[in-house]
Amino acid sequence: MNVEGILPGDDKIIIFNAHFDTVSTTVGADDNAGGVSALITTAEVLSKFKFKHTIKFVAFSGEEQGLLGSNEYARKAYEEGDKIIVEFNADMIGHAEKEGAESKFRIYSTEDADWIVREIDEINNYSGIKFDFVKGNITRRYGGSDYHSFAKYGFESVAFFEYEWNPKMHQASDNMSNVNIDYLTNTTRIIAGTIAFLGDAEQKKPYLIISSPKRGRIYIDGREILSLRNKKSLIIGKNFVSAYAESNFGIEKVEFYLDGEIVNTDTTPPYEFSINKNSLWQHEIKVVAYDSEDYSVDWMDVLWFNFASDKIEKSL
Repeated sequence: MNVEGILPGDDKIIIFNAHFDTVSTTVGADDNAGGVSALITTAEVLSKFKFKHTIKFVAFSGEEQGLLGSNEYARKAYEEGDKIIVEFNADMIGHAEKEGAESKFRIYSTEDADWIVREIDEINNYSGIKFDFVKGNITRRYGGSDYHSFAKYGFESVAFFEYEWNPKMHQASDNMSNVNIDYLTNTTRIIAGTIAFLGDAEQKKPYLIISSPKRGRIYIDGREILSLRNKKSLIIGKNFVSAYAESNFGIEKVEFYLDGEIVNTDTTPPYEFSINKNSLWQHEIKVVAYDSEDYSVDWMDVLWFNFASDKIEKSL
């Protein structure tokens, strides 16, 4: 069972989440009571204000059992077409024991959340905390915390982690003595400050998602015949691809790629095309949307089986 609190705004959504479960061998002070305390504190403070965008605070269950709670939540958001600006994941953000660890913090992000990471840098400096951020990339193919549930459905994600690897994770010794309160306070301040900023901020990159084929479906010649849970899409026959893109600056063009090669460019909505060619196995579909300022990318792996002569068409 997940627990959710909502600050209502427009149809754009910011999600801040942490998992409240732990393994049976520990009370889980750092993994992940620290993240939950950051979630509750941020929700309490921001609830006193109103923001342009909707902000959702979610405590997930079942993370330690395979991201169960977040996977169901992200799948439902994807099925309902939620416009998620970004998902923030706090998992183990309160341990700093070794010398120098208090001054560092890890941030991992999906490719199109780079503008948000730049804002985090600004907030970090403005706040006076001035963490030395260690940055990394989130892959959409695998991941070990709740951010992966969102990334695999094409949503943008930023994951926050303490800098120092915690040897007491999943151990009985992960109690309050394993949490550095000053460090946890500062990590929470950075996350809360960023959410407050984003709550009224305009998105600085195009919003983009592949709308067809949808993840976890079976298609025959463009007709959806079955919905799967947490699986790749299976396409039999002609491959129909469409994308939804919007931007505050206006969309200039949308490019479609198959296995890294551009196969179509569209300058007017609806952004779509169909391709009919021989195919016997896995392919990567990628879409890139450009506005006058920047671009965004969405991609997915599909299993595609088809026997035909090569043909690309604009209309679906």
